[in-house]
Amino acid sequence: MLRLFNVDQTINNISISDLLEAASFDLGTFSMVTLPAGATYTYDSGTGQLDIIGNPPPLNVPVASELIVEFDITLLATLANGAVVSNQATLNADGPFTALSDDPSNGIAAPNNEDPTTVLIQTPGSLSKASTQTSATIVEQFKFTITIPEFPVAIPLYDVHI
Repeated sequence: MLRLFNVDQTINNISISDLLEAASFDLGTFSMVTLPAGATYTYDSGTGQLDIIGNPPPLNVPVASELIVEFDITLLATLANGAVVSNQATLNADGPFTALSDDPSNGIAAPNNEDPTTVLIQTPGSLSKASTQTSATIVEQFKFTITIPEFPVAIPLYDVHI
């Protein structure tokens, strides 16, 4: 999710660009979830380039208003345990005004000190399946235990907002 909250002056003629890197994301899984009224987007599934502009131009955000863009994209299943995935969008507006997106999970950054949103890939491990019964016939019911994962790991499960 990209969220622009305007505190004290109208921001005019906004355009947002975000390059979703093919080394981390399955670019073919992109889907737009929420787009503000008066905005349109283009997305190139070959390069991962997302661009958001006014429709028709310009896209403006008045004082005490916000602009929210929400999209879904899947991380690559081949990412290694411990890999860090980073993403940062760029906003341009009249002024000239340029700003980078800031990771909301660590507080609000001072201007010109924005940091990208990062996700640490943590794999939970394999499953363990156990049964005290060594064989069964077709349609015979029996019990078994599945432990997910075999060796529990404290890994948070959450949505990431960029």
